[in-house]
Amino acid sequence: HFQSPTSSTLYHPIIYIHSPMHQLSRLLSKLFPVIATYIIVKYALPHINTILHCSSTLSNFVRITYTVLFAIAMEYISRYSHCYLWHGKFLWWIHGSHHHQYPAVGSTPVYGHNNPYVSPAIELNDAFAVFFATIATLAMWIGSEPPSTLTKDCSIGIGLGVTLYGLSYFVGHDIVAHERLGKGVANALRRAFPYMEQCASVHIRYHHKLTKRSNDSDPYGAPYGFWLGPSEVECLNRGQWYAPMPMSLKAISWIATLIFFASTIHSSLSPAAQAIVLLGCVGWCGSGTLSDNTTTSRRIGKLLSLNWQSTPSRLMPHGLSGLISVGIGSYLIFGHSLVGDLKPYTMQQPPYLIILYATATSWNALGGYMIVNTAPPNTRMLFRRCAILQVCLSYFIVRFLPHSSVLLIRLESNTITTSLRCLDLIVTISAVVCTLSFFDAVVDMSKQSVVLGQSIAFGIIGILLLSVYPIQLSLQGEEWWSCIQNRYPMQASGMIAYIYVPATVTFSLFLFGATLYQRKIMSASEYGIISLMVILVCLLATVLSQEIHIPDVSTQRIYLPCEDPAMDSLEEKVLEALDFSRYARSILTTVLGIKFESPA
Repeated sequence: HFQSPTSSTLYHPIIYIHSPMHQLSRLLSKLFPVIATYIIVKYALPHINTILHCSSTLSNFVRITYTVLFAIAMEYISRYSHCYLWHGKFLWWIHGSHHHQYPAVGSTPVYGHNNPYVSPAIELNDAFAVFFATIATLAMWIGSEPPSTLTKDCSIGIGLGVTLYGLSYFVGHDIVAHERLGKGVANALRRAFPYMEQCASVHIRYHHKLTKRSNDSDPYGAPYGFWLGPSEVECLNRGQWYAPMPMSLKAISWIATLIFFASTIHSSLSPAAQAIVLLGCVGWCGSGTLSDNTTTSRRIGKLLSLNWQSTPSRLMPHGLSGLISVGIGSYLIFGHSLVGDLKPYTMQQPPYLIILYATATSWNALGGYMIVNTAPPNTRMLFRRCAILQVCLSYFIVRFLPHSSVLLIRLESNTITTSLRCLDLIVTISAVVCTLSFFDAVVDMSKQSVVLGQSIAFGIIGILLLSVYPIQLSLQGEEWWSCIQNRYPMQASGMIAYIYVPATVTFSLFLFGATLYQRKIMSASEYGIISLMVILVCLLATVLSQEIHIPDVSTQRIYLPCEDPAMDSLEEKVLEALDFSRYARSILTTVLGIKFESPA
C-alpha cells in the first residue's frame, strides 16, 4: 500500500538563482528572527497580562481547555488542509515553492513536471503561516477586550492554541526538518528532542521528496501531518489511509465547537460575523473529525478535483460563479432575512447586492447550460431545463424589487410597460413549463431512491406555488402589483427576502447535489435525504421568519387578489387554503406562544 522513496526518486538539476529578488529573500531570512522578536517584545508582551488574566475560575477553565484542544486538534486540521488544499489545484501554486518549484496557477503535483529546482530563503508558502498567525492574533485581540464573556474566553483559547501549534510546527518543521536557521541549531534540537528528530526525518524521507508512486496521484504523498508522521507511516504500511483521530477527541471537538458557536449567537457580533463563525466552526471541526475516514477522504478528494475555475471557460466559470452565488445568497439569508434586517431589500439601500446575486446566479445557470453535454445523455435535457428555470427565478428577484416599481413609475412609458409585461409572460411560461417537465424525473429517480423522488416532487410543488405570483403579474399587469404594494407596504421586500432568494439558493444547492450524485460522490439515498432536509428547513425557516419580522405589512398568501373576494365564494376558499400566513401564525402561537394583534 505504501512505497518508500528509493531509486524511483526523480531529481532535477539545481538551478541557482542570483536575481535581486532571490538575494533580497536571503537577506530577509536573516532579518526575520530579529524583526519577529522586536514585534513580540514591543507589541505582544505588553498585552500578555490582559490575555492571560482571568476574571473567574470558569474563564480560566474555558481558556485552558480551548487552548489545549486547539493545540492538539490543529495537527489533524493541518493534515487535512495539507492534503486536499495545499496539494490541490487551488493552492499548489503557492505550496509548490516549499517543494522547490514554482508551479502554474491551477496545476496539481505531478511526477514528471518541468519546473526548475528553486530554493528561496523566503518561500511563497510562508504566506500560510502569516495567514494563520493573523487569525490567531485577531482571536486573542478580540478576546482580550473587557469585559470577559464566554465568547471572548473561547476566542483567547482558540488563538493561544493555534499559536502554540504554530510555534511547535515552526520549530519542528522549519528549524529542524528544513534547517532554515542552520544545521547547528537543527542538530542541537535533534539531540535534545528525539521524537522531533523522528518526525523531521519521516517528513523529509517520505513526503518532501518527489517520488513515483503506483497507487497515488500525488508524487509527494503521505504522510501529510508532521507530528503524526511516524504514526501515519505505520498506518499506511497496514493499508490505512490515515492515523485516525481518537473518538473522544472527536466528541470533545464537536461539543466545544457547538458551545463556541452558541455563545456567539448571544454576543455582540453582527449576523454576518455569526454566519462566518458558523461556517468556520463547521469547516474546522468537520475537516478534522471526518478526514480520517477513507470513504469521506476520497469523496472530498473527488469534490476538490472538480474543475471550478475554467469550465466552460475562464470568463464563465460554472463552479466559481456557483460558489459566489451561494455565498452571497447565504449571506443575505443568514445575515439579513432570518434576523429581520431587510435594508438590502428595501429602498433604504441601493440594490447592488441583490443585483449582484441575481447576476451571479444567472451566470452560473448559463455556464451550466453550456457544459450540459458533459452530463449523461439521458439527463442533458433535464439539466437544460434546470438552467432555464434558474435564470427565470433570478429574473423574478429583480422584477419584484421595490426599486423596479419605482423605476417604472419614473419612466412613465407605455411602450416599456407593455414590453415588460410581454417579457413577464414569456419568463413565467418558461418557468412553469420547465417545472412541470420535472415530473418525468420524479418517476425515474423514484426507481433508484424513493426519498430522492419525494424530494424532487416536493421541490416541484414548491416552485409551482411560487409561480402563482408571476402568473398574476403577467395576467393583471403592473396595476395589480402597485395595488398589492399599497395594501402591503413590505410585500415586495418580503417576497425577495423570504421567497425568491431562499428558493434560488436552495435550487442551486439541489443542482450541486445532482452534480455530486452524477460524479458518484454522493449516493441516491444521501442525495434525496439531504435535499429533502434542505428544502423543509428552508421552507419552515423562511415562512416563520417572515411572519415574525413583518407580519402585518406583508402577507404569505399564495393567491393575492387586489380586493378581498366575496364571502363563501370559491375564490375565498382558495384564498384561505393558500394562506401560509395563517399556518405560520398558528405554529408560532402554539409552539412559541407568540400572539398577533390582527388575524392573518
